[in-house]
Amino acid sequence: LLLDDIQFAEGKKRTEEEIFNTFDALFHLGKQIVFASDRPISSFKNTPDRLKSRYEWGLSVDILVPDFKTRVEIIEKHALRSNFEITREVAEFLAETFDNNVRELEGAYNKVSAYASIKGVELTVESAKEILGIGENSKKITPEIIIEGCAKYYNVTTKDILSTARAKEIKEARQSAIYLTRELLNLSFPAIGEIFNKNHTTILYSYEKLKKELDFNKALQSTLSEIEKTL
Repeated sequence: LLLDDIQFAEGKKRTEEEIFNTFDALFHLGKQIVFASDRPISSFKNTPDRLKSRYEWGLSVDILVPDFKTRVEIIEKHALRSNFEITREVAEFLAETFDNNVRELEGAYNKVSAYASIKGVELTVESAKEILGIGENSKKITPEIIIEGCAKYYNVTTKDILSTARAKEIKEARQSAIYLTRELLNLSFPAIGEIFNKNHTTILYSYEKLKKELDFNKALQSTLSEIEKTL
């Protein structure tokens, strides 16, 4: 279960009852229950106390960002499972380059291995750089770079985006920056909220709203695509 208290902020009493009853049923059957969350239970402000107390019954463990050695092992195990030959040098290059996010690391491996397999070429560090578009002058995308890119495109300032201003162009720039930060960096909504000085529920609403609009708004699709290219 992905644990999140947003649903309780919206007053969904039924959801609370369902989780409470499910928890008790599994517990009394002697089943193992595992919850995952992107923040500690103590920070849950909207979750009912009776649920919080049950979440705290068991062992709480922090899952940290894997170190370099572990990231290399992740790549090598993926290669073994997919029956793809990868050199230690390439695995270390990927592990060193993608050090913040395991999904990003796995995505990079999938991209280079698929390309090498389809083309029937040997995968080297140099060819991996070319496939991934990593050059000597390339820059790593950060939330700050995304915010600056959106500010420049909409002709506003980064200060405007991080403010509470509601002018149309500022609001659009802010929503685009939030969406791209989530899509390109895969940060959690609370983490993005800290960057934009917003509550994580506000960030989630903004992201979902723009995501739905992308299904039918071709102009918006083009706008986000252009901004992404500049990054």
